Amino acid sequence: MDNFDYLTRDWSILGPHHLDEFIRLWSEYDPDAKGRIKHLDVVTLLRKISPPLGFGKLCPHRMACKRLVSMNMPLNSDGTVLFNATLFAVVRTSLSIKTDGNIDDANADLRATIKQIWKRTNPKFLDQVVPPPGNDDEVTVGKFYATYLIQDYFRRFKKRKEQEGKDGQLESNTITLQAGLRTLHEVSPALKRAISGNLDELSEEPEPMHRPDLECSFSKFASLRPQHCILAGASTYSVCMCSIHENVRLMIDGVNTKALTACCRKPINNYQDCLQRMICNTSSTECFLGTCAKCPGTKNINAQLLEIFDAIMPYKQLIREERSTLKTLTSSIDEYLQSLKDGLDKKLLHSFVVKKQAEF
Repeated sequence: MDNFDYLTRDWSILGPHHLDEFIRLWSEYDPDAKGRIKHLDVVTLLRKISPPLGFGKLCPHRMACKRLVSMNMPLNSDGTVLFNATLFAVVRTSLSIKTDGNIDDANADLRATIKQIWKRTNPKFLDQVVPPPGNDDEVTVGKFYATYLIQDYFRRFKKRKEQEGKDGQLESNTITLQAGLRTLHEVSPALKRAISGNLDELSEEPEPMHRPDLECSFSKFASLRPQHCILAGASTYSVCMCSIHENVRLMIDGVNTKALTACCRKPINNYQDCLQRMICNTSSTECFLGTCAKCPGTKNINAQLLEIFDAIMPYKQLIREERSTLKTLTSSIDEYLQSLKDGLDKKLLHSFVVKKQAEF
């Protein structure tokens, strides 16, 4: 029965096995069992614990800091946090227990609920896990990491502005150079005639490119065809590939959203996850056509990715020129999110059309 319980247990739901894992890893940072560890070790501790209790090893550092802001455990004067407060905050944020709105109002509401259900709760223990509204100058883990994130955002904003300034200056110089080369290209025939002194060049008719008196069979024409010349109907790939489908898949797989969102409540493993989150009813035609006012669209997806991304990694796209060519692109975060939004909107309509066509 123990083996059956282990094999059939839903590990995505918080249970006693998560508590054992938390205690075991906490003991690595608190070997003397003092019940407190450095707050800097909390990030490393929770990244070692898999979701839903912890963050997971693949959770980005900025995402982990944001989770710690919402946990907001009391911070002692020696820079440590307590075991009870940390465990209670982890469980509270994982289950979203009164975490919305003002933190002081939520804590007061939660304290009243605990006192009503567990009337014999020790007041000192209750103050540890759910601090009462107190002095605004009191230092907490949430305030510490909120300050860290503000500084990080400012450094990233300053760096982006400096890069935009450099790009703008380079673009201005490029436009000036191109204008000069264009002017030189336009006057080059006149300069050539003036230097050579041959004014008869103006009256010469261009030599025709075709020769109607020359016959050439198709076999001869085909044998002289260059190797890089692709015949009509030829493709780069041996199978038919839909660029609307493939470009969205390449964008999501290229930046590895599956690993980056593994510690999130709603991970993005593939483009199907995005399509399901864009609509409110999978059986409604209005949702697929984009006319439903209740559908969230890509707003929540873009907000989630914007919090996680530090920089966009190179990703591949099918570019349609003379034929479909797979090219590697690199863009800014805003440009990537806008391209992903456009691609998902097209893919949503495309999937609906394909589904309806298959019904005939």
